[in-house]
Amino acid sequence: MRKNIGSLISTNGFLSTTRDIDVAYIYAGIGMQANDDKIPILFTINVNIQSQTNILADIGEISKISDESEVLFDLGSTFKINNIYYDTAEQFWRVEMTTTDEGETIINEYLTNTRNKALQSTNILTFGYLLLNMGEPHKAQQYYSNLLPYGKESNASIYHMLGLAYSMTQDYSKALDNMMHARDLFMNAVPPNLEFVAHTTFSIANIFYHQKQYKQSLEFFNMALKMYSKVNKNKTTNEFVNVWMKFGDVYHEMNSNRTALKMYNKAMKAQEKLIPSINDPIMADLYEKISSVYSRKGKYNKAIEAARKSLHIKEQIYPPVHPFIGEAYNHLSTIYILIDDHKEALEYVIKKKKIYETIYPAYHPLIMYAEQQIAMLKNNIELKDRKMQLELHLKELKSMKKVQH
Repeated sequence: MRKNIGSLISTNGFLSTTRDIDVAYIYAGIGMQANDDKIPILFTINVNIQSQTNILADIGEISKISDESEVLFDLGSTFKINNIYYDTAEQFWRVEMTTTDEGETIINEYLTNTRNKALQSTNILTFGYLLLNMGEPHKAQQYYSNLLPYGKESNASIYHMLGLAYSMTQDYSKALDNMMHARDLFMNAVPPNLEFVAHTTFSIANIFYHQKQYKQSLEFFNMALKMYSKVNKNKTTNEFVNVWMKFGDVYHEMNSNRTALKMYNKAMKAQEKLIPSINDPIMADLYEKISSVYSRKGKYNKAIEAARKSLHIKEQIYPPVHPFIGEAYNHLSTIYILIDDHKEALEYVIKKKKIYETIYPAYHPLIMYAEQQIAMLKNNIELKDRKMQLELHLKELKSMKKVQH
């Protein structure tokens, strides 16, 4: 947590606090018998009463326990972490925070970005896209279907989002029908909205990709690329990065490894210009994709090098137990298994298992598969060691026979 000094933090519900330091000490467990597994943390909040976005109320008089001097912060309240230090005298961690309006700026930027991605400009339409982001495609399908009779001016966007929702549930036939209809509506608008036509064309190409219809996928990705070129002459936008990355994916699936590498490198150069920061999740994905291509080509040293670069970026931007880091460990273990380096593979499988045990239920398939891999790798290592010992023993016997003769 100390790495996040200067960062923002927000709760996912109402936040109950107290004005009474003694009450805070009791709830934090400060001064109680020490426990090796748990360490008390006290959050001290400095409140800016001029804030327009952080709402709080002193509810001490209406609380069931009036002695608690309770102060309640509203949903979405945002705080900035100013300092974190350990109180050696009383043996607890103190986190000093201040209320801030910066969270509203981030939320507004997120909503603006979400609307742009959803090809939408109203909160009513954006809500369905948020459902998709929350992993609720069936609810999004129902929501957008219900909007169709009432949103004639936005029907193109609605059909586009229905296409995305059906694609998420792998109903690619309905996804394609809705996306094609959306594309026609965008093209026939007066004037035609070329940017939205390009976005929809890209989505159609993606549907063909998931259907393993790679020829049609390439055709529509090429069409999308030409449209993006007309809309924006600067070839370092997110759209160009996404198209080149998808070109790489298609060529990788078609076993055109040289072309796939070329496309991934093109996407990487554009992304480096777009976001110069080294710690970029898209760069992490690109390195992993490049690693997969090298692995398929049998160039395992280059595959490992690219995979480690991907892992390094993910370790910088995600929490230690994030599933994306688990995926990176899994990717590296797979390469080491291919080159029969079972000891190195075992280390990464154990690491990914620890992550999965933290974030998933006990009998999750990923945990069970990791356990099977660990057993298999340990067995292979043991067999290899026995084989080496046997070979060494046979060499010693041969040497002894030579001496005797």
